[in-house]
Amino acid sequence: ETVRASTFNPTLLKFQDAALAVAASYSLTSAVWSQQDSTVLNVTMSAVDFNAILATDRLLTNQSNSYLTFGAFVHDMNENAVVTVSNGNGMLAASFVVDTTRRYLVSFNLDMNTEILSLTFSETVRLSSMNPTEIVFQNVHMSPVHQYTLSSSQVSSTTHSPIMNIRLSTADLNEIKRLQHLATTNNDTFVYLSDLAVSDMRGNRLSPRANLSVTTFVADVTEPRLVSYDLNMNLGTLMLTFDETILLGSLNVSAFVLQQRSQLALSSFVHQLSGLNTVDM
Repeated sequence: ETVRASTFNPTLLKFQDAALAVAASYSLTSAVWSQQDSTVLNVTMSAVDFNAILATDRLLTNQSNSYLTFGAFVHDMNENAVVTVSNGNGMLAASFVVDTTRRYLVSFNLDMNTEILSLTFSETVRLSSMNPTEIVFQNVHMSPVHQYTLSSSQVSSTTHSPIMNIRLSTADLNEIKRLQHLATTNNDTFVYLSDLAVSDMRGNRLSPRANLSVTTFVADVTEPRLVSYDLNMNLGTLMLTFDETILLGSLNVSAFVLQQRSQLALSSFVHQLSGLNTVDM
């Protein structure tokens, strides 16, 4: 019979994997529904609920694990509540359409200080399918002069989610920083993901889109550190190793001091460099 749309309460609907829930169930938190009084109500789940359900492998993946239980979630035109269906008597879906839609990258953020690339997709993606080596940084939207494909960065997220975080490896960061006009501001930070970069929970590949511009960019303001050095008195060479790529033109040799001991006050011999013949990177 006809029900009153204004009485609909989606929070009283619960999906479960069997008539008597065995391994998975989920109660809706919000939804949008048709406002016309009718025998049929069309309900659209919120993105939060939809992604939470997708993250559950044992729920709503096919008709056999698509059951619904509910309280008095709607009333008829005379304010009579719908007959409730409790756990143990779950209602099987009359029909089920499998998800075959290819999702896409919606936006991304890059923090060069925390060294995290955060990718937001149009729906929940499978954690184990995320492949950072299919991510390419570019300095412009089309026909880039500078680009770099990640080679050793790792996924730092721990669950299936619409958001995947990638911790950039030292090797990848150093190569990106070496290209001075790539990923330095909002204006030269773009990414491209191939269809092999990630899959959704049903195995659908990513739908590649035109290169996307960064949404939030945090520039690198972390000072580089000298990790170690090697001094060869036969060749007269000093090799310096830093914790990140440095700008060659910024090297100030006259700021280097050689001393006898770790503490300047205890050193009887101190020598400040005045210059070098060559600088190799």
